[in-house]
Amino acid sequence: IQRCSQAIQKKKNKLNKK
Repeated sequence: IQRCSQAIQKKKNKLNKK
């Protein structure tokens, strides 16, 4: 679950950077 959470947070971070 933590691995999936990390991937989602990374994706969200990329969207937030935009």
